[in-house]
Amino acid sequence: MKARAWLAGIAMIGAAAAYAPVWVANAQDAGGEVAEEKKSEYGSAKEIMESMGELVAKFKDQNNPTDEEIHEYFSIMWPRMADYIEANPDAKDHAVIYMFTAQRGAWGYGHEGYVRIANAYLAANPDAKDKARWEKYRLLARLGVEGETEAAQKDLQALEAEAKKDASKLLTYNDIVAGWYEKAKRDDDLKAFNNGWKSLADYLENNPEAKDHDVIYGWASPRSALGYGNPDYVRVARAYLKAKADAKDRQAWEDNLLYARLGIEADSKAAQQELAKREEAHKADAARLLEDYTLRLRWYAKAEMKDEIARLVKTIDSAEVFAKSTDEWVQRRVHRVVFANNSAEIKVGEAFPDWAAVRPVKDIDGKTISVADYKGKIVLLDFWAVWCGPCMREMPNVIKLYEETHEKGFEVIGISLDQEEGNFDLNALRETIEGKRKVGKMPWRQIYDGGYWNSGIPKYYGTRSIPRTVLIDQNGVVVAEGLRGKELDAKVKELLAKLETADESN
Repeated sequence: MKARAWLAGIAMIGAAAAYAPVWVANAQDAGGEVAEEKKSEYGSAKEIMESMGELVAKFKDQNNPTDEEIHEYFSIMWPRMADYIEANPDAKDHAVIYMFTAQRGAWGYGHEGYVRIANAYLAANPDAKDKARWEKYRLLARLGVEGETEAAQKDLQALEAEAKKDASKLLTYNDIVAGWYEKAKRDDDLKAFNNGWKSLADYLENNPEAKDHDVIYGWASPRSALGYGNPDYVRVARAYLKAKADAKDRQAWEDNLLYARLGIEADSKAAQQELAKREEAHKADAARLLEDYTLRLRWYAKAEMKDEIARLVKTIDSAEVFAKSTDEWVQRRVHRVVFANNSAEIKVGEAFPDWAAVRPVKDIDGKTISVADYKGKIVLLDFWAVWCGPCMREMPNVIKLYEETHEKGFEVIGISLDQEEGNFDLNALRETIEGKRKVGKMPWRQIYDGGYWNSGIPKYYGTRSIPRTVLIDQNGVVVAEGLRGKELDAKVKELLAKLETADESN
């Protein structure tokens, strides 16, 4: 599990504990029988949420725990929550547990406690909008629970039969099977299943008049990276392109189809020739040529062609067609590609490896920015995003610290992981910086390229979770990483006091 996914889960604990609409749940299982009476050592769902801290504290790295640590964590939490629900059937705070559990279904595999929670939720909310999601993860969980596996496999077979005529059920079936194979470490089975592209392509071809093809296309579109080297993904993509002659995202599908073909041995040579022709045709069109080069980089990365990656990145960085482009999207993408394909390590006690050594970087207002510009100042690099709850909760502390100490020599450089499109785009970032959203005004400069987790500078410095802070002293040496709240406040003021003393002595 990636650190950012784990962090997103932990960040919701506080919100979950604070949100408890009146949902009354009972402790019946899926069959309708009354469950055995349970006892709970906790008096409320809030107490259970607060008890998580002691478990998380045992992780060697709380920001990036191992799968084994997370499994052990849930082996304690799921029964704890299930016992509380069953021991307190009339409690008004079951929603706190349900909200926490709903976001973590993939971690329910093999946990009898998760199944009990899912049974309680489904019994209490038979008409819930997210009923199908709960049922999916309950079945996945049961496949790994001793004593449940055989019955769960029969239920899975029944779902497979229904999926032959229902695209939504087919996607659910595929998700469950893929999750089961992965969790049970059935590597050969997972490889054979291969993300279920064959079943999707067969469905489209065997049900040409079905009205639910868009369900499959909607699932396939954001998962195109999983189609590399897969002839069955090619079948799905070609079906889409045949059916959607005027689709707005047609170009993206065509690109992803070509990407998939580059990994198919029998088709790779023809696909390479087609890509080369595209690049030649687009040599004067910066935006399209960059898309072609990005496609080629994806192929090189998948094929582990490191030397070719280095050469192409160098070409992108120096090509005149990109340097002269006035398209902001092109400039952001070039920045992203170059930095994401280079790397530097930040080490406490050593000089900060300034990004300016790779290429000039501009802030969101188009002005060149470098850490070297702040020599003689105490600088905080704040890796954050509007969509990051913990970042936004911490931001008032940073703003307050900045307001108190800026005149004494404290500076902040924001490095945004926000997106190019959607609710967390450049407009949302600007509004947040200007103080028009959840936090006050941020008067410091910001770097943004719209890349989300593929943003260039965060990738360059190996950023795997946010908020991430890096504190640099007046000489450009990294003093600390990961400081927040009171610890950050104290350290900055300590450094500024030393800086002031040094100035007075001079």
